[in-house]
Amino acid sequence: MSSPLPAWQWSIAQDRSAPTGEPHLGNYVGAILPALDLADSYESIYFIADYHALTTIRDPALLRHYTRTQSRRLSTELRSRGPSICGNS
Repeated sequence: MSSPLPAWQWSIAQDRSAPTGEPHLGNYVGAILPALDLADSYESIYFIADYHALTTIRDPALLRHYTRTQSRRLSTELRSRGPSICGNS
């Protein structure tokens, strides 16, 4: 992403979430919407921290499913908000 500002003046927001279950209304209102609101004012970097979910989810297939579901949901929402980076960590 290129910015018209010098590097020392960039405004970047970074956020992360853990894929601990299926996305639901509480996730959307409490975590996803506030993160997306940052994308309106800042260049944004989002991480899905699947290693953080290892303390609660022991099934690799289920963790993979939750990670992919959350990634699809977040990237779908971000497409309408402008340039952002979304990845797993």
